[in-house]
Amino acid sequence: MKLNNLLQAIKGIDIYGVHVGVNFKNQEIHKTYFGAFISAIILIFILLQCYFSVYDLLNKKNPQVITNQQYIRNPERMVFDNVQQVIMMGFTTISSQYIYDPSIVQASATLSSIRPCSMNDIKVQKLESFFNKLPLSNLFCFDDNQQIYVEGDYSGDFYSRVDVYFNQ
Repeated sequence: MKLNNLLQAIKGIDIYGVHVGVNFKNQEIHKTYFGAFISAIILIFILLQCYFSVYDLLNKKNPQVITNQQYIRNPERMVFDNVQQVIMMGFTTISSQYIYDPSIVQASATLSSIRPCSMNDIKVQKLESFFNKLPLSNLFCFDDNQQIYVEGDYSGDFYSRVDVYFNQ
C-alpha cells in the first residue's frame, strides 16, 4: 500500500500527462512513470540553473552587462564658460608639488590664450575654499575674454577642438 502511494506521488509530478477526452481509470489526465522521470530531470536542471545564476549574481562573478551606444554624427557644441566650470592645467612633481617656471615650460592653445591662474578665475562660490589651498599662480588657465568650446565629431560636418601645447 505504501509503495502504491509512493508510485502515485511519483506519477503526480508528471507535467507532460496527456488529457484524455474520456476518463481513463477515473482520471482526466493519464500520467506515467516515464513522464514523471522527464519532469523531475527538467525540474532539477531548472533549479540548478537558478541556483548557479543567483550564486554568480551574489558573488559578482561573470557579470554580463548589456550596453547600447547611440551614435550622434554632430554632437552639440559644448561651451566652457568661466562661471560654471573651472579649468586649470599644470605639472606636478612626484611629491605632488606644482611646477611653474616660465623659463622651463611655456603653454599655448588654439582658439585662446593661456595665462597663470588667479582667484579671479574661480567663479563658483562653493569651490573657493578648495582652490584657496592650491598655488594658483603655478597653474595655467584660459583667458577670460575668449569663448572656449568643443563641437562635433572628427568625421562629422561640424568639428572644433581646443589643442593645448606645453613646450620646454
